[in-house]
Amino acid sequence: MSSHGLPRIGLADPILPGGWGGPRHSTGLALLDERIGGLSAGELCVVTGAPGQGRSSLVAQFASRLAGHHGIATWLVSSRDDSHVVAGRLLSQAARVPLRHIADDRVTPEERERLSIARDPLLAAPLNVFAGPGAAEYWISEHLGPAPQELGAVLFDDPSWESPWDLGRMRELATSGWLVVVMLPRPSVLDGPAVRADLLDEIGVVDFVIEVRISNLGAVGAPAEYNEPGYAAISVIRNRRGVTGTVFPQFLEQHARFVDPAPLGRIDWDPA
Repeated sequence: MSSHGLPRIGLADPILPGGWGGPRHSTGLALLDERIGGLSAGELCVVTGAPGQGRSSLVAQFASRLAGHHGIATWLVSSRDDSHVVAGRLLSQAARVPLRHIADDRVTPEERERLSIARDPLLAAPLNVFAGPGAAEYWISEHLGPAPQELGAVLFDDPSWESPWDLGRMRELATSGWLVVVMLPRPSVLDGPAVRADLLDEIGVVDFVIEVRISNLGAVGAPAEYNEPGYAAISVIRNRRGVTGTVFPQFLEQHARFVDPAPLGRIDWDPA
C-alpha cells in the first residue's frame, strides 16, 4: 500500500508491439505517420478543411490503404458523391490516371490498361463503398449496436450531419473497436481562423483532427519553397498522443492523390 492508503500500481511498460492501443496502420504518408503514428482500431479521426482542398481525396486514400495494403475490412461511406464518383477517385489514385479523363470518358488505350491492372487489386481488397444520400445513416443503423458482428475501419466522407453531436455516435463506434475516420466541413470543427485555439468543444471526443490544404499554404506557416502549386499542407491540430504540427506532402491533383515530397525544388508528376 502507498502512504495514502491506495494500492501501489506499477508503471506499465509503454514499449509494446504497435505502441499504445495496439497495432498501428500506416497512412501511406511517412510524414503524417511521424506525427500521429498511423491509424488504429479504437480511435476516432476527423479530417477537415475548406471545400476543394482535397479532403475527400485524403479520406479515399486512407480507405484504399487500409483495405489494400493492411487487409482491414473497410467501408468508405459517401453521402454526397455517388458510387461512380467514389470508384473513379479510387481508380485514379491507384492507376495514376487523371481523374478528369475518367470523368469525361477520355481515357487513352494506355490509361485503360493501367486502370484494368489497378482494378483487380481494388476488387480483391476488403473495401466496400456505400454511396448516395442517406448512406451514412443507413450504415450506422446497420453497424452501431451493443454487440457488433464484425469490426474493421469505416470512413465517412461528408456525412452531412447538422450538428457535431453526431460525433458521440462515432465515439461509440471507436470505443467498440472500430477504426473511424470522419470528414467534416471546417465550420463543424473550427469556429474561427485560428488552428488549435478555435476547436469546438464537441471535438473533445476526437483522438486526431487533421486539416487539409492544397492552396494558401502560407496560412499555416509553410516555408516559401512549399508555398507553390503541387504541394499541400496537412496540419495535425489535435492529437491525443501529443504531437501536433504541419507536414507538407505533394498533391498530385490530376490523380487526386497525396504523396511524400520529392526533393525540394522538384515537383514529381511522374505517374509511375
